[in-house]
Amino acid sequence: MSIIFYIVCILGFIYFFINKRTFDFFSIAYVSSMVYFLPGFFGTTFLPGWIITDLLMETYFIMCLIPVSIVITAIIYDYYHISDEHLIKYDFQNSEYTYIMINIITIVSFIMMMLTMGSSLFLADKKEMMLEINSWSKIWENAVCIGIVLAYLNNNKKSFLVYLAMIAFIIYTGDRTIPAIALISIMTIVFNSQGKQSILFKRFKLVSISVLFALFFFVYKYLYIHIKLKMWTEVFEKLTNPYFYLETVKFSEPFAIQTILNETIKHDFYVGMGHFTGLLNQLVPFGNRLGATSVTFNNLFQQQLFPEVTYGMGSNIWAEMLSAGGWGLLFIFVLLFNMVLYVGNGLFRKSYGNFRVLMVILLSFWSFYIHRSSLEYTINLNKRIILLLLISYMFSALVGYASKNKTYNKLVKS
Repeated sequence: MSIIFYIVCILGFIYFFINKRTFDFFSIAYVSSMVYFLPGFFGTTFLPGWIITDLLMETYFIMCLIPVSIVITAIIYDYYHISDEHLIKYDFQNSEYTYIMINIITIVSFIMMMLTMGSSLFLADKKEMMLEINSWSKIWENAVCIGIVLAYLNNNKKSFLVYLAMIAFIIYTGDRTIPAIALISIMTIVFNSQGKQSILFKRFKLVSISVLFALFFFVYKYLYIHIKLKMWTEVFEKLTNPYFYLETVKFSEPFAIQTILNETIKHDFYVGMGHFTGLLNQLVPFGNRLGATSVTFNNLFQQQLFPEVTYGMGSNIWAEMLSAGGWGLLFIFVLLFNMVLYVGNGLFRKSYGNFRVLMVILLSFWSFYIHRSSLEYTINLNKRIILLLLISYMFSALVGYASKNKTYNKLVKS
């Protein structure tokens, strides 16, 4: 199966990066599958305690199924989507003040986060820091994600640099999710705007920069504790050791994520669909604050398959589907995953302004981050972005309405 996996990866790479096509969320989904299926290139993954274990044939099958489905759906999309000349662009009406509101939310939430969390943001132990995380920090991080994309689209260089500094601070604290999604969103806009081309040959410099950023996220995970503790000698020693970079890849997050899938298959782990009722809680804004509780897939598999692990292992959505409804549910979700990419790509092409910001961030979560999340957490991540943009849009609409009404009254009086 490893040979088939390599062939699938090569063919996908040719189609998305050498073939002339517009870079889109199918491209991001393919890149994400290569990142999170990294153990497929080694043929092994690690059990807790760094015990090497071979990938099962069924695990390899899923690692081939996902990228193949992405390529096939991308081919269908490329041949049957609406041509650009027939596109009608959409944006939210009266949304010109959205950016102002996002800036206000960012400033207020940052101040409140510093007041309520204070020095805990600088703790080297991420587990201890996470215990102090509150709603203000989550609001701030998501507002920063929206703000930096808006600043880029509005070509506001000063605001972009300010938001970039905030992204750097988030990375410093040890959180890579929001910075990664923000970067993916902006790079998607940049590459997508270039139209049909061979990305690898025509935009080699941009591709190289993107790869370096990706490697940075791998490397920083093993540096941030030393940086927070100001252990600069250790940081220097690691950065000057060539084997360090290999180890950051070899012991990276994708190996832990695919260990979940591998062990789920090995032990024929079954949880049923009962925990999906927790998805209903995600339909309620601030549901957790209102007392809504749910059981996540992580709660179910970690205590059964990895009871000795004391830290959160993340999740694996393919393992979740397999353990909840067997191969049938897995195939259905693979179809759903690609349908969302198909429809989302079309909406993204039709979007501009604030609607484009919404689409690019939501689809970045869906196309890239979904491999290491449960379905409930994926919806939760998207809900945060939707709520912040909805609040900002409502503010913008009210201000726009008041402004127009004021102008109308002046004209009547005159």
